[in-house]
Amino acid sequence: MPINVRQGDRDQQFLMPPSVADWLPEDHLAWFIVDVVAEFDLAEFSASYREDGRGGAAYDPALMLATLLYAYCVGERSSRRIERRPVEDVAFRVVAANQTPDHATLARFRRRHEAAIADLFGQVLGLCVGEGLVDTTVVSIDGTTVEANASAWSNRTRQQLAEEILADAERVDSVDDERFGEARGNELPERFAPGADRRARVREALRQLDEQGAANFEAHQADRARNRFLQGYNAQAAVSGDQVIVAAEVTNAANDSTMFVPMVTATEANLEAAGANAPETIAADTGYWSAEHLTVETSAELLITPMPATTVKLDHDRTAIERRANVFAQVEAGSFTTEPVFGNIKANLRHRRFSGRGMSAVESEWRLICSVHNLLEMRNRRLAVG
Repeated sequence: MPINVRQGDRDQQFLMPPSVADWLPEDHLAWFIVDVVAEFDLAEFSASYREDGRGGAAYDPALMLATLLYAYCVGERSSRRIERRPVEDVAFRVVAANQTPDHATLARFRRRHEAAIADLFGQVLGLCVGEGLVDTTVVSIDGTTVEANASAWSNRTRQQLAEEILADAERVDSVDDERFGEARGNELPERFAPGADRRARVREALRQLDEQGAANFEAHQADRARNRFLQGYNAQAAVSGDQVIVAAEVTNAANDSTMFVPMVTATEANLEAAGANAPETIAADTGYWSAEHLTVETSAELLITPMPATTVKLDHDRTAIERRANVFAQVEAGSFTTEPVFGNIKANLRHRRFSGRGMSAVESEWRLICSVHNLLEMRNRRLAVG
């Protein structure tokens, strides 16, 4: 009796169902992204194309945007890798509607629509509000460092490079003059001069070089550890109690305190535009501390952990003090911090380094990343509700 197996005939006319609607289950992430993009107002994307229809046909902005969003949802950012996915991955082929835009087209789409992509953050936040996701009882603000698309050691201007080369040449000449005097410098050292014991002298010199090389390597490693730094951006996020990002900004300032007022302003403006309730309490850690921040004009109560040895005149109303203590306790317990959000972005979505260069590109990409986080939170909510 023959073995009962399902036969696979690679020469058959159709290897897959004729309709892409049958390629994936209904609850697949790809369909969720396609449905969400269908809800977006893409007028800002379409406005950049010619209205007379002349020129080569462009890819549908909705198709390109859906492909880009889905790629970021699964941790893909490289245009070249995204180019391969609609060829190799069924879900990407569904999202791209059987189209295969190349990496140059994908990269141009991102650059061309930087502002429109950044503005999508507000539309995604509005969808989250509509789903009943955004709890504004306590909004937590914090920042995380994201690596820039640049090398710290090659970040030099042409003038700096020329000055460094000339200075190095002068330093080398000075050292050689002091060391060799009138000699050329390539004469054979006396210890390697001809003689019966020259081989022994060479072996000893090599042994000393090995010891010195090992010592130099250890010193170099220690120096790198002491002077280690990251060339990147300070990516800021304001997060609601249910882990939805309600404001996303980027700065190249290492100090968080400069971003407190802009983040409070952006939080309130974004929530108002999305139709959400204003935040009742905005909490931030010590890095945002500044006494004048407590006087910011806002309807929310501001809670910032003060710097050590700093005294502030506090509200002496016992009920208010107890409420502050309760909120701080909740923040410390992790209920309202940004850390789970940053952990999801960096660990699960693998977005640890910006792919664009320049502040406008980085701001657009950060808001795209935050939009993707919010979309996934919304999908998880739908799956949980059933």
